[in-house]
Amino acid sequence: GDDNEQLANDWNAANIAALETCGADTCDTDFNGQVTSDYAYTNLVSNCGQGGTITVVYTITDDCGNATTLEATLTLEDTTPPNLDNCSVTDQSIECSGDDNEQLANDWNAANIAALETCGADTCDTDFNGQVTSDYAYSNLVSTCGQGGTIAVIYTITDDCGNATTLEATLTLEDTTPPNLDNCSVTDQSIECSG
Repeated sequence: GDDNEQLANDWNAANIAALETCGADTCDTDFNGQVTSDYAYTNLVSNCGQGGTITVVYTITDDCGNATTLEATLTLEDTTPPNLDNCSVTDQSIECSGDDNEQLANDWNAANIAALETCGADTCDTDFNGQVTSDYAYSNLVSTCGQGGTIAVIYTITDDCGNATTLEATLTLEDTTPPNLDNCSVTDQSIECSG
C-alpha cells in the first residue's frame, strides 16, 4: 500500500550494504561507496494494483575502475483479498407487490453492489468500481407461496490482482397482505324457512 516505495528503497539499500561487505578484490580491500545501482522506484513495472517488479543492476567498481555487475529483481505482490470488515449485505424481506417483484429484486441487488463498491478496503487496490459481481438472477427465485419466495445471492469482491472475498445475502419476497375486498360485497339476507 502506502509504504511500497519505502519498502523498495530499504530493499535496495540493504542490497548495496551487503555488496559493500561481501565482495573481494586483492588490490582493493574496501568497497565502501563503490557500489552503485540504477534503482529508481519509478522503474516499477506494474502487473496489477500497486504491485509489480523493479529490476535493478548493481555495479561494484574497484579503485582502478574495474567493474562487476549483478542483477536483482524486487517483486511487490498482492495475495491478500479485499477486507470487508466495514461491509455488510443483510438478508432483506420485501413485501410482494405483484407485477414489479422482479424490479424490486433487481434494485435490491444493484444497491448491494453499489454499497460493496464503496465499503471494501484493500491497501493495494483503492477502487472496486466494477469489481463487485453477484450470481443474482430473478429466475433463481425459490417459490414459497404465490409470487413470494427467496433468492440467495453470493457477492464476489475481486481486487486488481484477482484476490477475492465473498459475502452472501438472501432476499425474501413475502406476502403478508390479505386479499383486498374493496370491490366485493356480501349482503345480509333473510330467507323464509321452507321446511
